[in-house]
Amino acid sequence: MGETELTFEFVPSGRNGTATVTATIGGDVLAVESFNLTKPKARAEFAESVCRDRAGIERDQVDAELLKIAAELARRPEPSEPVEAGDKGEPDYLATMPESVRAAARAMLESSDLLLRIRADIEALGVAGERELGMTIFLTGVSRLLPRPLATIVHGPTSSGKSYTVEKVATLFPPETVLHATQMTLQALFHMEPGSLVNRFVIGGERSRAENDDHAETTRALREMLSSGRLVKLMPEKGAGGVIVTRQIEQEGPIAYVETTTANTIFDEDANRCLLVHTDEREEQTRRILDALSGQYEGGRRSGAVQEIIDRHHAAQRMLQALDVVVPFAGKLAAALPAEKVELRRAYPLLIGCVQASALLHQFQRKVSSDTCGRVIATGDDYALARHLLAKPMAERLGERLSDAALPCVLFALHCGEG
Repeated sequence: MGETELTFEFVPSGRNGTATVTATIGGDVLAVESFNLTKPKARAEFAESVCRDRAGIERDQVDAELLKIAAELARRPEPSEPVEAGDKGEPDYLATMPESVRAAARAMLESSDLLLRIRADIEALGVAGERELGMTIFLTGVSRLLPRPLATIVHGPTSSGKSYTVEKVATLFPPETVLHATQMTLQALFHMEPGSLVNRFVIGGERSRAENDDHAETTRALREMLSSGRLVKLMPEKGAGGVIVTRQIEQEGPIAYVETTTANTIFDEDANRCLLVHTDEREEQTRRILDALSGQYEGGRRSGAVQEIIDRHHAAQRMLQALDVVVPFAGKLAAALPAEKVELRRAYPLLIGCVQASALLHQFQRKVSSDTCGRVIATGDDYALARHLLAKPMAERLGERLSDAALPCVLFALHCGEG
């Protein structure tokens, strides 16, 4: 199989040959799935998803590549069993990671160049350009630990690299924190294992272009989860003796969420709950992608170095704690925004959520409140990052960019010690 036609990358996501495998042609993601590569049926199903409706890709060749990955996984030492920790007995995956990886992760989280290092790591994974988009997706994933996580819709034309960027950034999050859901039915979220959605980073697939009433109904549960952080449903079912009884189904969140779309029109009820960001369609971005691809084909990216980056980020994410974040300048910021825009009622919480996600990411560098809650205190740097990432999306939502006057208000509030 020609190197320039089809490539496979994998990240171990369990024991006994399980990994998350990504198949790409150039910058286009053909398929991504976590499965056991030692199982012929699982390999065949993945090969089918790669080859479906794509002339020139042979299933036997795909299976041969998957067998190579299975052999590579077999040569790696099995991780030790996770240590039980906490009242709920969750596996302590961090404790099983090598000390050198944990030390590198802690040093990264404490570094004054944390954002630059994250940006460089995303680029090292093969994402050319798209710095704002990559960081927005990354912060969306970090926000899974907030009471009100972020949700993001990535818009762009076919072959613009939106799915590729999402999938690459998602590999920086540990498998136990990520849920790949390329398609969801109306009842899917209700019937998942109880607790399996709490603080998860859900990677949705491509949004349907059919923005009709049926699709609106399909995404209703997702909208409710994004808004309230939990789902409650009353469902009738047959009990003893055939008597109909009503059972209450509850599904706890919250979740962070990202999906992609080529559609130019998105339901207002969905769009106003999400950050709507775009891929870079400029000629210079296409040149960056071509240069990055040519470097890969010339052997410029080492799999060992990529795995080192992924391991370090997995350790870092496992170190981050789900803490509340105080934004002491929230009032001053709200006062500086145009109140005549009714859209701000949804846009303002998204802006604050981005500030909180930045502060949470920097929790090893930010002050923590002295009360028993131990809340992280956001700074002007967190607002500056949020403003940089959201200036254009907010301009599209509100009809104007975030005012330059807001930053002095933030700094003044911090100087006065408000909040």
